[in-house]
This record gives sequence, C-alpha cells and structure tokens, in this order.
Amino acid sequence: MRSTPPRWRAGRPTRSGRASASSPVRPISCAATACGSTVSRASPARVREVVAARLSREPGDLAMHRAILALARLRRSDGMRLITTNFDHLFERAGEDMQLGRDFHAGPVLPIPRNDRTASWRSLVYLHGRLGAAPYADLVLSSADFGRAYLTDAWAARFVARLFADFTVLFIGYSLNDPVLRYMTDAFAAEDAEARVARERGPAYIFIPYKGRSLPDRQPFEDRKLDPIFYHEQRNHRLLKQTLVAWAEARSDYLANTTALIRSIAPFRPDAIDPTATANLLWAVAGRSDDGHGARVFARVGEGAQG
Repeated sequence: MRSTPPRWRAGRPTRSGRASASSPVRPISCAATACGSTVSRASPARVREVVAARLSREPGDLAMHRAILALARLRRSDGMRLITTNFDHLFERAGEDMQLGRDFHAGPVLPIPRNDRTASWRSLVYLHGRLGAAPYADLVLSSADFGRAYLTDAWAARFVARLFADFTVLFIGYSLNDPVLRYMTDAFAAEDAEARVARERGPAYIFIPYKGRSLPDRQPFEDRKLDPIFYHEQRNHRLLKQTLVAWAEARSDYLANTTALIRSIAPFRPDAIDPTATANLLWAVAGRSDDGHGARVFARVGEGAQG
C-alpha cells in the first residue's frame, strides 16, 4: 500500500485569526463504498472489531501529533481547535491529561463549532467517532454509516456546515477523490445553497502531494472551493512533516522566530529574493496587529553593519 500523508484537518477562524489542526496517521485504507461492501459481506460487528484491533497497535513516532497539537492550541485562552476523522487515541497519547467533554468530543455527540466569545468551540473533535468499548457502534465506517452521519441523521453534516461558515479550514491527508472530503465539502455546499443570505467565505485549503516535476491542475480543486497547497511527496512525505514540525516550533516563540526570519532575508536586494522568501518577509514585518515587533526589527536590520 502506498504511504499516505497524515490525515488531519485544521480550522482558522475567519474573524479572529487563530489556527487549529487534526490527525496525522491515516487509518485503515477504507473508502465509504469499499467498507460498505465489506460490511455487507461480513458481520458488521466483526469488521469493527478488526478495525479496532488494527488501530489499537502501539504507535511509532508521535512527532507529527505533537506538532499538530501545538499548532491547534489557542493563543489567548485554554483549549484547541482540532478535528480528526481518525478513530485512534494517538493525539491523546501525544498530549497530556485530555478528558472527554472538556478536551475532546466524539461523534455523534459534537460541540457546535461557533467562533464567538460566549460559546466558542475549544476541543479536539473525533468527527467520525472514537475507539471506545465494543461494539464500536459509533464509528463511521460503512456507506450506511456515512449516510446516517451526513444525510439522514446529518449530525456530521451540521457540524461541517457550521465549521465552514465560521472558520477557515485546512485539510491534510485527503485527496480530491476521497469520499470523506466530498461528503464534507458537499455538506457545506448544500447548506450554503439553502441560506437566504449569501455567505462570504474564502476557500478551504488542502495540502496535496504530487510526483514528478509538474504541479497538478488547480481547477478541479477550485471547483470545490479548495485552494491546493502542493508539495512533493518524496521520502514518505518528509517535506510535509518537516514543515509542520518547524511551523510548530516557530509558533512556540513568535518573537524569536520573526526576528530570525527578518534578519535572514531583509539584508538581500529585492531582486535576489525568491517569491516565497518575499512573502515570508512581508508576513514577518506586518506581524500581529497589536505589537509592531516585525516593523521594529526590520527598521534596525542595517544598524549592526553600519556601526
């Protein structure tokens, strides 16, 4: 089986500017339609037992989980904003003292993903259920399970629709043809189409691996209101992992990170800087809206050389 990137999703409020994340180890490769046919041929309880056994194995490196948890933490209050469609407990192992109802929720009993001061969502959400005691009836595995979660009972569809309305979402570990991704983007599209007042929202973002030298076509993603972020999948998605770990480390000390970034780029002539470095420099100089730290560092870049 081809190795796949981590499977997680992150949400950033469209108004308050905070990022979050979701799960980095892909579960058993099982599309909704494939699982539906498997469950129809075998005992549903037996299929769920096998899935639970596979996902209960001892984990390997949890560096990605720790990085994603760090990115998901809120800056100005307790809690996190993190969603996973995995069933395992690896985030709980990577974190500390996480409690059901406080630090995480599991479908079908989910919080309302609102972004306001009185009822803001601040937890890890197991959107498709979490491994617990047998018979694992709450796991969204088969096509029938997906139908209940997104169509008949629609508890997952309601969560996703509100999530897209209030937050900017980042997907990691999904492909455009993934049934899970299609269910989620379709759920918001249906809700959006029925809204009496048109909603203004930017696209959701999605990390997409590619092979070879040519980037994939962006249009199929944009048709579903997704803005793809392409990365080369060489060495078992090593670039993605390194980026997320470095991002988490940088976020842990914002002032030191922006200072180092500005000092490493600003001394060069504009025509000697590539577009990515230019964008990073602009981000660091603009800084957070309330401190002006980046602008002060940029203004002092040449002082040492002149002295």
